[in-house]
Amino acid sequence: MSKPKVLVFLDVDGVLNGHHQPSIEGKQVAILSEAIKDVIDVGIDVEIVFNTAWNVRDIGYVINVLGGAGFKYTNRIIGKTDVNSGGGDPVRRWLTKNERIGCRIIIIDDSTRDYNEMWGRLIHCDPKKGFTEADADAFYLLATQPIGSDREERNAAVSNLVAEVHRLAYKTPWLKRSERKAYIDQRMALITHILTMDDFLIAAFLADPDDLSHGSEYVPKSIDDGFITEMEILWSELGEDDTQIWFNILMHGDQDLYMQVVRHNNVPTNFLKMIAKSYEGLTPEVIDLAVKRLEERCFFSEVA
Repeated sequence: MSKPKVLVFLDVDGVLNGHHQPSIEGKQVAILSEAIKDVIDVGIDVEIVFNTAWNVRDIGYVINVLGGAGFKYTNRIIGKTDVNSGGGDPVRRWLTKNERIGCRIIIIDDSTRDYNEMWGRLIHCDPKKGFTEADADAFYLLATQPIGSDREERNAAVSNLVAEVHRLAYKTPWLKRSERKAYIDQRMALITHILTMDDFLIAAFLADPDDLSHGSEYVPKSIDDGFITEMEILWSELGEDDTQIWFNILMHGDQDLYMQVVRHNNVPTNFLKMIAKSYEGLTPEVIDLAVKRLEERCFFSEVA
C-alpha cells in the first residue's frame, strides 16, 4: 500500500528569508526541515516544487544553496513551476501538466496572488519573518488532516468564498478598477477574521441559510464579553455597513439575542446606535431599549 503524499509548492523570498535578503537563511530552513520531518515521521510522503522568483535560476543552483543552508530534504525536490514570479496560475499549470489535479497540496508563500480556490491550502507567511513555528504547526495540520475532515471541508468552503470575492471584484460592472483592491481587501479581512472566531461563529457564517433559520446549533445561546469584543474588532476593520450584515446573519432574527446585546454592560455605543436606527428585522422593544440606553449615555440626540 502506497503512502499518503503531500505536494508542497514552495516560495523562497519572504519564506526562507526576510524579504529583500540576498540569500536563503538558516533559521527558516531549520524550521521548515523540522516541519517536513514531523510529517514524514507519521507516514506521509512529501514532494516539493519551487514556485518562486528564484525559478529564474537553474534548479540545481537553488537546491545547492538550500542544502548549504542546512535543508535536509533536497532529495524531495522534484521540479519548479514555469514562471519566475510565483502565484496561483503557475501552480494550476504545473498540476495540469503533470496530471496531479486533485492531489493534496500545500502552498507556502508570502503572497496571496491568484490563489483563489486554493486559499484553504495556503500557508501565508509574514515576509518580514519568513516561515515560523506557527507556520510549521499549520503545515502539520494541512498535511495530516484526513481527507474529508471537518477542517478540510471548512477550508474548501472558505476557498470557495475567497474565489467568489475575487470573481465579483472583477465581474461587477459598476466597480471601478481603482476600487477593486479596497473591495477585495475589505472582504478578505472579514474572511480572515472569521477564521479566528469561535466554532459557532464560523458555523453560522458557513452554514446554509435554511439551516440558520431553524438550526439552534449554530446560534450562540448567550452574549458574553468575548462576543462583544469580536464584534468591536469587526466594526473597526469593516465599518458599520458590513458589520451590520454580519451581525444580522449571526442573529438571524433571534430577538432575545438582540436584547442581550442591548442590555450587556459593555455594549459599545456604536452598536446601540446601529440597533436604534430601526433596521429591518428588529422588534420595537429592542429598538426602544437601545434608544433608552443611549439616552442614559447622553447620545440620544445623535440618533433622533
